[in-house]
Amino acid sequence: MRQITVFAASSVLFALAVSLATYRTAAQTAIHADPFTATVVEKRFDASGDYKEQETYTYAVRSDGSSVEVFNRKYPDGQVRNARIVIDTSLGKRIVIEPATQSLTTTKLSKSNLEMLASRLTACRDSASVERVKVLGFSTVRETIRWADAQDHGDQWVAQVLDCYPLRLKVYLGANRSGSRNEREVTAVSLGEPDGGLFAIPSEYVERAPSDVMDGLSKEFPQAKILPSPQNAVGAQTMPQPK
Repeated sequence: MRQITVFAASSVLFALAVSLATYRTAAQTAIHADPFTATVVEKRFDASGDYKEQETYTYAVRSDGSSVEVFNRKYPDGQVRNARIVIDTSLGKRIVIEPATQSLTTTKLSKSNLEMLASRLTACRDSASVERVKVLGFSTVRETIRWADAQDHGDQWVAQVLDCYPLRLKVYLGANRSGSRNEREVTAVSLGEPDGGLFAIPSEYVERAPSDVMDGLSKEFPQAKILPSPQNAVGAQTMPQPK
């Protein structure tokens, strides 16, 4: 079983985000990725191990390594909107698209960051792990994930033929495995180039800083206890900004 140590993680979703939202990116380096579209279900469990909530979203990657996450999120007004996070490899940018405030938040990805993310495309292919599991017909290799500065830890099952994409992932919040945890599992995979519309950037949206987006959401939903920030994978859990 292969072990990965995750450094400088301020959020439990750091590994999830690296594995799912920004794990495959090309720098100004030619790279070929195997294109596909996946349906992902994430579930959250509290400290007692009881189920709390879940979210279903779409993850897609093009052959040039560009990727997108589309969150079908229910907002405080009861409407379901599609918040998206796009990684554009040709531009070297990460773009967060927030529909309620019609906002874009764009971050330029550094060359070193892009190269690190791109390296994950083949990171699992030489794995010596003997623990292999079939998920949706794909052979996966189990990897352990540990945070350098926290007790949080987890396991992921990555598909070698899908550029080491994790088809199953569990993160445990704390030293043991009996308390809070998050679980993600891919429930469907479609091979081939994804729908180009998933990557489209709305021309009428306005570029805003993350703090301005949150201010806009606070004004839009003044009674909400948890704001549906597109920076978050579920609820109020923050996805890290690329450095």
